[in-house]
Amino acid sequence: MLYVIDGASLGGNVIKKNLEKNPNFEGIDFHYFGMYNQAISEFWKEFILALNTYFHEENYPEVLKGAERAYAELINYEI
Repeated sequence: MLYVIDGASLGGNVIKKNLEKNPNFEGIDFHYFGMYNQAISEFWKEFILALNTYFHEENYPEVLKGAERAYAELINYEI
């Protein structure tokens, strides 16, 4: 679940940068897309390093199944 959420924050940072380039969105803040701001790359590298200490290549099929389940849980989440 953490991989999916942190991965989404990385994608959000890319989305934010592209939206900020669009003149139609001048003056609008996209705080919800860039929660880590300039530190995103360093945080992501540290996160992946930590994950790789627990999961190795032979675990990747199981990790992928877990990520798919996390996406499904988040998509189907009801308040």
